[in-house]
Amino acid sequence: VTFMEWRAFRKKDPASDELAYKITFVLFVVTTSLGALTGVGIWFSTSLIAPFAIGSLLRVFFWAWFIEWLVFITEVVLILLYFLLWKRWREGILKKLHIALGVLLSVFSWFTMVIIVAILGFMMESGKWPADQSFFSAIFNPIYLPQLAFRTAYAMGIAGLCVWFLLFFFTEKGSLLRRQGVRFVSVWMLAWVVPFIAGSIWYYYTVPSNMLANLGVAMLTQKFMQWHQTLSIIMAVTI
Repeated sequence: VTFMEWRAFRKKDPASDELAYKITFVLFVVTTSLGALTGVGIWFSTSLIAPFAIGSLLRVFFWAWFIEWLVFITEVVLILLYFLLWKRWREGILKKLHIALGVLLSVFSWFTMVIIVAILGFMMESGKWPADQSFFSAIFNPIYLPQLAFRTAYAMGIAGLCVWFLLFFFTEKGSLLRRQGVRFVSVWMLAWVVPFIAGSIWYYYTVPSNMLANLGVAMLTQKFMQWHQTLSIIMAVTI
């Protein structure tokens, strides 16, 4: 969205700027409401299901989680400022400052991923940590960089897909604004296809074999759907 805003500012295109603002409104509502609810839900559910595992991870990654908390708070403040100041900072140097605010928001959002991916990778492969129990050995586990490359490209693609989906609600059919928006977002998503494929292959070949065994019941696979249908039937009969 920040890229859209910068492009609209550079081309002096107020219609595209207004489109970016409307899309930001939807993303703002989602991140500050649904995002907050799901975040609390994840912590609540994991604390109930595996309290000792969460406690162990907190001991290993105390400073990482502390820094992530600071990054998250900064991210919330930045998205509030980015959305609420959009209409006020519309021209000249103020507009440039607003775009810089959006860039800063994007960077801090990525920093959250940088930290969390280290913890997720450690849960699958702890690397040298059992031997030296070093904080940096835990962070830079064997899966960290491949997973970060995969998730970064994936997140960029999904971001483009969300914007592509939303712009159809804020533009008229056959309008020049819609055509330009679709073309711009499509190029953005295509630019991340090669990094996504490369990251996926790199990530796949670093995942431990015992984790790959769970791939058959991963989300959105055929085996998972068959298992889910069987579970639904059993629950329906039981209830």
